Amino acid sequence: MKKIVSYLAAGLLILPLYAQNVSVITLLQGYLENDSEVQDSALKLQKTKLNVQKTKIDQGFDVTLSSGQMTFTFIEDDSSFKITPKIDAKIPQVQNLSASISTNISSSSKDDKTSVTDTTFSVGIDLISENAANQKITSIKNDRQILEAERSLSQRLLATEKQFYNELKSLLSSAQSITTSKNDLYSDTIKFEQTKTKGYAETSTTFRTNQMKVLSDEHDVGTKTRKFMHSLKVFYSKCGIELDIPEEDNLDYFAYIPVDFPEFLLLDIEDFDKSTYKEIETALYNNKIAQLEQDAKKNLTLTAGASYTLAGESGASTTTMMGNSNKKAPDKVGLNLSSTYSGLSISGGLSFPVEENAKPTVTASITLKPNTFIKKNIENQITDLDNESRTLTLKKAESNYEVSVADYSQTKKDLLWSESVIAENLSMYQSVEQDMKAYYESGLISESEYLTSKNNRQRYEIEKISNIIDKIIYNNSVTSLFYEN
Repeated sequence: MKKIVSYLAAGLLILPLYAQNVSVITLLQGYLENDSEVQDSALKLQKTKLNVQKTKIDQGFDVTLSSGQMTFTFIEDDSSFKITPKIDAKIPQVQNLSASISTNISSSSKDDKTSVTDTTFSVGIDLISENAANQKITSIKNDRQILEAERSLSQRLLATEKQFYNELKSLLSSAQSITTSKNDLYSDTIKFEQTKTKGYAETSTTFRTNQMKVLSDEHDVGTKTRKFMHSLKVFYSKCGIELDIPEEDNLDYFAYIPVDFPEFLLLDIEDFDKSTYKEIETALYNNKIAQLEQDAKKNLTLTAGASYTLAGESGASTTTMMGNSNKKAPDKVGLNLSSTYSGLSISGGLSFPVEENAKPTVTASITLKPNTFIKKNIENQITDLDNESRTLTLKKAESNYEVSVADYSQTKKDLLWSESVIAENLSMYQSVEQDMKAYYESGLISESEYLTSKNNRQRYEIEKISNIIDKIIYNNSVTSLFYEN
């Protein structure tokens, strides 16, 4: 993603075959920019980042403000209201730490009095739980989502670039086909000229047969040229360029094929970090997450909480020997503790008034679910099987890596061998063309013989370009096997 063509270095390799109107890089950039899948991958990356941002908000500090139930009463000579506001706050990253404040507020216009009662401050925290580990796992997965979206865009760019060069290579194949047809044309033209030189009559079978071959070859060259022009215009259109080719006799249509390929080195697959090989990297990541999730699971959980309640000014009415009287209710302190171990759940609480000789209230609860123990054992067996499966996946990925190394190492040798052979043949045909040009200008050979040598040189220059594209596609393919660190 950081580079559209990561393996291309600075500099230009100018081939002497055609005049150049638009550079390869300009066409490639236009091709990438006009690819709908590249655009879609870029949008998905932005969407993924926003979704992760939203998830992080949910994981962060959270506060809730509530008015609670609000009651308003309107009667003759009196109106009153009662509300129960509450504030809850939670910090999941700090052992699921939570705190809350709640109270009751009531007011009456009859006695013009407002009372605040049962104001409770409470706090809770996980002493032993999966929360902290799960928070870490969620954070890793969030980062992974963005990384995978970035990789998806990067891989789509590489795939589109490869598609670009494959289409360009297809154009060269069409051009190569035209040179082959031209060779047939020139060869048949030479035979036809020899027929005329030998004095065959225009009505003779030999004369007419050789003449028809030339006409057929000319039609074949013309048909292939028009198809080539059509494909060329479509290719340029995909690059965002409208190509206007004038219809002129002897127009060099091949001049519109870009040849200024940036210089680059042929990559060696063994220079890449083995751990970044896609299949291996994915298998290692899945193993890491699975291990973290297994380590996060705890048979034992322990949660503690505490609260303090301010009774306020108005308390409950109590009955004495002298009659009813209002006595301020005492403040209260509450403690609670809950724990689970597989199918066993235990919870307990302690509440006592803050006053002399106060007697505490103790609560306890025990819940047992035998099936949970049984299912836990089955889950452990499934986990063991999953671990074995992931181990096999990693081994398969490593095996595929070795196969890729053998495959692409040999492909690199083949490409270098082809480059050497093509360069040798091109040099030979360039020399032959120069000689034939001199012979033609001296009147020693026919124009068709000279054009044949020129066409052969052109054919090997096309092969040279095809070899360059093959090497670019090779580099692209090798790069796409790995993730960037």
